[in-house]
Amino acid sequence: MAFWLKPALYALLGAATGAMVAACVLFLPLEDVPSFRLFGRCVGMVTASECKGLSLEYYLFPGLIFGLAFGILLSASGKLVFRGVAFALAAVVSNALAVAAWTAIADPISDFLGQDATGDRVFLVTGAIAGALGGGLLGYGAPRLLRIAGWLWLLAVGAALGLLLPLVGRSMSGFFAFYILWQAGYAAMLGVLVRRGSKI
Repeated sequence: MAFWLKPALYALLGAATGAMVAACVLFLPLEDVPSFRLFGRCVGMVTASECKGLSLEYYLFPGLIFGLAFGILLSASGKLVFRGVAFALAAVVSNALAVAAWTAIADPISDFLGQDATGDRVFLVTGAIAGALGGGLLGYGAPRLLRIAGWLWLLAVGAALGLLLPLVGRSMSGFFAFYILWQAGYAAMLGVLVRRGSKI
């Protein structure tokens, strides 16, 4: 198999999961969990300086859909089923922690950047931080499940893809583009590492 083929196939699957995630988040909203303030900061979604509830669809769908797709791929590739299940769980937890981190740092980063900071600048910084956290956490667990090396590459790719976060607020197409590009890019890097290790 050509070296580029597996990363390309992974990227295609990642793009498909990203489109599914965006559709689910937009059109299948879940019940919000009430927000609260911790040390004077909102733990929840901040909209127009108002502390809103925790939107569960952001916490659940991205990790669940990506994790299930690649967990099934793991199992179908001859790996033990528990590795596929473990990968799906790791994806859910990693995404949820990344979203939680984003909600916790959005206000402080905005304050740090000052009144002249645009929403895009705040989203760039917070997206990179949350992307590094989510990508790094899943990247730290995935190589142990897949028996490959290179989790720092997954952390770096997660941070870089997090810079696309400003897309989410621009339009519905931007919202779809963010999830498609993030999950396709992360999956492609995963495919590179898997291909290099020739494990699945």
